[in-house]
Amino acid sequence: MDFNEFEMTVHELGKDVEDYAKRRESVFQQTWNKQLDAASLRAAGSAVEAPFKGEYDKLHKRLVDICDAYLAMREREQAREMVGGYPGLIRQLNNHLGWSTRRVETEVDRPYMMRGLAAISFADLRTDMRDLLIAMGEAYLRCYRAGVFMSIPLVRVAEISNPIPRPPHETSMRDFLLTFEESAYFQSSVVPKLK
Repeated sequence: MDFNEFEMTVHELGKDVEDYAKRRESVFQQTWNKQLDAASLRAAGSAVEAPFKGEYDKLHKRLVDICDAYLAMREREQAREMVGGYPGLIRQLNNHLGWSTRRVETEVDRPYMMRGLAAISFADLRTDMRDLLIAMGEAYLRCYRAGVFMSIPLVRVAEISNPIPRPPHETSMRDFLLTFEESAYFQSSVVPKLK
């Protein structure tokens, strides 16, 4: 995929993701009883999940091509700047880490892990880093349990990631990936589960 095709694909996908999010929100609002208790919110959330499950998977299958292209391209800095105009797509890129690593069952599935890491590199710390730490921990554990280790892929994707910190964060995407296994979160929340 050349960069022009990549740009068109990201633009189309960005619009489709925004439409998807609006429709999900509409269904949620129609089914939610406006109570703020956990049961009410869970019920409304569940009502949204079933009708959109197939569409969610189709959306993430389209992201596979984007992530493969991102891993192979030279124009990554331009790509990261371009995606900044699509907040819904940024959220789905971060979600793609979980979607991808849920498909990792053996070493043969390693490309899914690479795509998930590429997705968060592409999103470039444009969301709350605490959410990303938790998602990374879950992905790391999923891959570990499948016998697929994330240490070397973390370094490989870090090498192509943005080396410049993105405010309000004090770290860059590159450093986030390179130091993930040394982070306090990893040591306290992931390491105990590796045993």
